[in-house]
Amino acid sequence: MGELKSLILCEGPDDKRVVKCLLSEEGAEEVEVEAYHGKDNLRSKLDEVKNSPEYTRGEYVKILVTRDADDDWSTAWQSVKDALHDKFGVQLDDVNQWKPINEDTQVAAWIFPGKDQTGMIETLCLDVARENKPEAFECLDQYAECLEQNHEATLHEKQRFEIWTIAAQTSERPRRKLTFPRALKHLPFDWSHEKFSETRDVLSQVATDSSS
Repeated sequence: MGELKSLILCEGPDDKRVVKCLLSEEGAEEVEVEAYHGKDNLRSKLDEVKNSPEYTRGEYVKILVTRDADDDWSTAWQSVKDALHDKFGVQLDDVNQWKPINEDTQVAAWIFPGKDQTGMIETLCLDVARENKPEAFECLDQYAECLEQNHEATLHEKQRFEIWTIAAQTSERPRRKLTFPRALKHLPFDWSHEKFSETRDVLSQVATDSSS
């Protein structure tokens, strides 16, 4: 058997980046984080994990599966729960509930931005940004309201995040939107903010076992 470790599965690369930032805040950079690139690919990713040498050798202490809630938290949660039952034969009754899938490994799930909430990882980041710098949202909120009222269109959360990256920059020169990784790197994010506390609690449980 090799070194014991923990694994976090994220829906996409942006989720992975945020999770790694939060793990760094917890001092848990050693936890492995992988993206499965879309909710439709989760089951195939679970197959990949189940057939991996690390899983076969019993090296994974904990596996956390995460997903965005999007427009319906219950549907997202049911989808993850069904996938874990199908691939590992485990029945989870709630998010952030750890259950054994064999004598070596426990599994749990988490839905972003938080329990019983709709949205995605960008929603969680924007909630933190709004509290840290609310003035940056004045123009963004007006624009979103205009779209909804006058054009019968709803601004997608990812586009809302991209527009926010323009408003959040401090420069007299014309500003362009920042990509997600550049925004996380160059704009002020408070990873210790209380709105991240639910997620940090979940991640800390993974990190504790991976370092023990």
